[in-house]
Amino acid sequence: MKKPLLTAKEIIQNTEISKPTVMKSLKHLSELGIIRNITENKWGQIFEYSAYMARINSGCDTDEHRS
Repeated sequence: MKKPLLTAKEIIQNTEISKPTVMKSLKHLSELGIIRNITENKWGQIFEYSAYMARINSGCDTDEHRS
């Protein structure tokens, strides 16, 4: 994936995988803790790749990055 935040619609458009397969896969990856739904919407949910975002965010908390 090119970015850590995606919607199911973006995945379907970029991969041509069927909607039921994408939705089932997102649910499974979410249950495994690999991705996380960052919205509470029923439609237009945004998912983040948790490990990637954690790594990015951890680099922002160090003293060397503060001005």
